[in-house]
Amino acid sequence: MDIKQSMRYFKFSHWSLILVVTTQAVLWFSPVSLAQSISNFEITSIVLSKNCVETKDPALQSQALDNPDCPMAGDTQLIQVSVENQSPTSRRVHINLEIKLEGKRNKLHQETRTIPSSGEYKMLYSYNIPQKGGRYHVSAQVLDAKSRRMLAKSSTGVNREFYILRQSEIELAEGRVEEEDAETAKLIPKKLEFDPPDLRWENLHVVPKHVLRGEKFRIRLDLINVGGDIVRNIKYQIDFYNVRLPRRRTAIAAQKVDILAPGETATREFEYSFPDDQLLGEYQIMASADPANLIKEIKETNNQMISDTIQLSDIKLLIPSDGFQFEETGLFLFQWDSLLFREFKLQIGIDDKFNDPSVYFDLPQGERWIADKELVPLSGELPTLAQGLMKTYKKSIVYWRVIGRKSDGQQSNSDTRTFSIKQSNPET
Repeated sequence: MDIKQSMRYFKFSHWSLILVVTTQAVLWFSPVSLAQSISNFEITSIVLSKNCVETKDPALQSQALDNPDCPMAGDTQLIQVSVENQSPTSRRVHINLEIKLEGKRNKLHQETRTIPSSGEYKMLYSYNIPQKGGRYHVSAQVLDAKSRRMLAKSSTGVNREFYILRQSEIELAEGRVEEEDAETAKLIPKKLEFDPPDLRWENLHVVPKHVLRGEKFRIRLDLINVGGDIVRNIKYQIDFYNVRLPRRRTAIAAQKVDILAPGETATREFEYSFPDDQLLGEYQIMASADPANLIKEIKETNNQMISDTIQLSDIKLLIPSDGFQFEETGLFLFQWDSLLFREFKLQIGIDDKFNDPSVYFDLPQGERWIADKELVPLSGELPTLAQGLMKTYKKSIVYWRVIGRKSDGQQSNSDTRTFSIKQSNPET
């Protein structure tokens, strides 16, 4: 049978069927499928520049916030659609790029291009992602430029999706990031920080406490860092001054400590003698750390220390000690020391000023001087003379001092001490 004579056409409400009757079979074709098979166009790929897997896990969402490969609202998404013309002739077509958000069309982009035979065209579109979170679906279609007949559309395997975090998800993810940062901050070792240093003099000793003019004395002092940090190049100064003239200071030493760690002590020792022209009297030694205040410390008011009083004299009394009580029948011994004088005389009286010769006496008496630095009065000499003064002037103690004399006649006296005499027979 001739096939042209055997064709019958039937129309239905939505699509048409062509019935082809042959001696062998009955074939059914859809016009759309037939058109696509004849068009020879194919959408081979849709490529996105940014994409991340949708997730509800806040931990993964927080990672997406810092991942440049994950698209975010306001970013630019590049979309490339590849269309292939497999027919032997070139053809002008429409390419539709459709972007839907949660199933609703969000954007439709169209381009008209002539694709050569057996050729391929890559359409690149720059899509500005709106400030709306959700799932975006990307698909494409190829239409005939004249009849708008469908030539090809992207298949399920070619279509693409990308996910944009919603505002609520962003807030949740940011909260998660803050929590993670807080936890990480606890694990990260903090930068080691120290309290500032703090310099302080621990000890200041002077030996001896009674110094003769021309005699050397020793100074020992400890500088300690009681702060929390290392300190370098610590300058310090040692001065002395007369207690009557505290502002008139003279330097003994000005040196420095190279380095002092927290809790470390630097001990320094000096030997010194007062100048020969120095006034006699009482002196003190003052130590000052960082006198120019160049070092930042916890406490700036503890950088000085002052010694006990030092007595400077030409004659130093040794024994008896001040307030000593002799036995009337015992030994009377007086000792002293001096570097400048070679001749001496002992004076005993009831007045500590020794201004009135009628109330004191000399040993040895008269014009005699002794070269020794000690004196033992003749038996009965001192008790008789001293007790006579005490009885006459009703005193229970007497004062004593030593006078020194140089070869040129220059004289100087020691400081003054007291002693008393215990009578062996009070009734007499």
